[in-house]
Amino acid sequence: MSVQTFISQKVRAIEESNEGRTYLLTCTGENGNLEVAGFFELCLTSIDFGKMSGKKQKQFKGPYTHLRDNHAGGYCIGELGRSDKYSKNELPGKVILKEARSLIGRSQNVVGGRYALIDARREIFENLYRPAGFKEVATTNVPAEGDMDIVVGVAKVSAWE
Repeated sequence: MSVQTFISQKVRAIEESNEGRTYLLTCTGENGNLEVAGFFELCLTSIDFGKMSGKKQKQFKGPYTHLRDNHAGGYCIGELGRSDKYSKNELPGKVILKEARSLIGRSQNVVGGRYALIDARREIFENLYRPAGFKEVATTNVPAEGDMDIVVGVAKVSAWE
């Protein structure tokens, strides 16, 4: 399946469900047509601090111990991708992530929210998300993906400023 077909199907599903939004990074291709170079999805989520160790809870909650039942609202970066037509050098993942972070920052100014949540393969977490300030809070195994370990990470949005 091509990236364009994948994006088209994902955008339609996300938008129709009204669970989140998909944002496209576009450019003008060699033939002068508009091309999708990359994309990311954002949605709202709830982060369960009760499943974290006491040390991790304190690290994230800080003086805000009033968080409802160990839950806090946040933003989820559900997908982040690049078209096969573009290399890591032409469109680095950190550029796509920067766009997602910028939009989360604007949303935070309107409605609040202190956290961003992601899940990613270990290699992507270590090379992209950890340098961007995400802390590993859990690891889960995905049997449908060949028993791949997936890292769950949380970042304080205010730390990005």
